[in-house]
Amino acid sequence: MKNRYFNTFIHKVTSIDKKEPKICISKFPSEILFYLIHYVRNHWEGGYKGVLFVKEGIRLHRRVFTNSIDTQNCVFEEQVEFYNCIFESLEIKQVSFQKGITIEEQTEFYNCIFESLKIKQVSFQKGITFEKCKFEEQTEFYNCIFESLKIKQVFFQKSITFEGCKLGIRPPDDKGILGEKLPIAVFEGVIFQSDIKYFITHCDSLYFKKCKFEGDININDTEIDNQVVFLDCDFYKDCDFKE
Repeated sequence: MKNRYFNTFIHKVTSIDKKEPKICISKFPSEILFYLIHYVRNHWEGGYKGVLFVKEGIRLHRRVFTNSIDTQNCVFEEQVEFYNCIFESLEIKQVSFQKGITIEEQTEFYNCIFESLKIKQVSFQKGITFEKCKFEEQTEFYNCIFESLKIKQVFFQKSITFEGCKLGIRPPDDKGILGEKLPIAVFEGVIFQSDIKYFITHCDSLYFKKCKFEGDININDTEIDNQVVFLDCDFYKDCDFKE
């Protein structure tokens, strides 16, 4: 199926090695991004499944995403921002540096509602911010790298899990070597109605300010290089931290 409108935003760019061309989408309105990706994956030239480069910044306001968002195997080269959006389901998985989703600028979610969020093997090279958001189901991050992580005035109704993640540490270079430590992971004004879990996770420091913990906190399997700070926090269950 051909779509002349969508086809105007799809380009083949000759790569440096002059082998396989890069498939890029650019100069598109932000509001059609996910429809455009769906078209490329399922219809363009029979359905293109390789790496898709998104050349434009994305700034979406007051959108409701009722279907699963297909961003697998994409590279986002500019800033990604969502304001006052509702996500019924957002799942990003099977991602690495060379393939999948690479977000190269700060990613920000403001006033968003997530019914579920699961992110696997993603590197946020300039960090990620969740502010004034609500998470209605389980939130899971697996094997992700965050240069910085800021979660402010957020409500978690179900558990949040970090497993095999690196927080506040620069992503690896081309040789796979991690860079120096960066700003700590910050949780400010957050309500955890359920458990917060860190499994086999590495971070420099964790900072909790004016948070409410109504579930259990499990950070015993976490490698923390510096410190964990709780400032003006409320605990509704007993906490047991190992040295």
